[in-house]
Amino acid sequence: TMAANPITRMQPAVDAVVFDFDGTLVASRFVDEAAVAELIASEPAAATGAGTFWSHEGEPLVRRVELAWPGRSSEILPLFERPEAPRRFPGIIALLNRLDGEGLALAVVSSRRLAALHRGLDATGLGGHFPVVIGLEDVVMPKPSPEGLMLALGRLGVGPSRAVFVGDSELDMEA
Repeated sequence: TMAANPITRMQPAVDAVVFDFDGTLVASRFVDEAAVAELIASEPAAATGAGTFWSHEGEPLVRRVELAWPGRSSEILPLFERPEAPRRFPGIIALLNRLDGEGLALAVVSSRRLAALHRGLDATGLGGHFPVVIGLEDVVMPKPSPEGLMLALGRLGVGPSRAVFVGDSELDMEA
């Protein structure tokens, strides 16, 4: 007979996983799409800025709005900041539960404003998984600068070589 090999629990290769929020943990583009559609419906000339807005996806919302519709951020931003909940991607809760079970430290780093970020995390039931949440107000330079990632890792007490960052955009990869 063959002797059974004991299964040994391997030590994870990392100590922390840092996630982007929009497009990674949750689907939220539909909220921006609705805001752009509402703006264009009320003001058809605003359609000229839509291409610019979408071409800067992943950058802070306030910057995208200012690039697309210069000088009108305070007027237009409220359309994008309605308390519509994002939709959690399938399997995210199971993934986070598994990472928690492995003892990995978890954080979120986003270019979204903190209030909207916390609102989205709470509305999707994800907030309890993330002891560290870094938003736009926490950094001087948003992604692609690695500042937010380094701040999150510092708060988690984990070095960059012992962490991974999960994102969905070119800006995330660059960070």
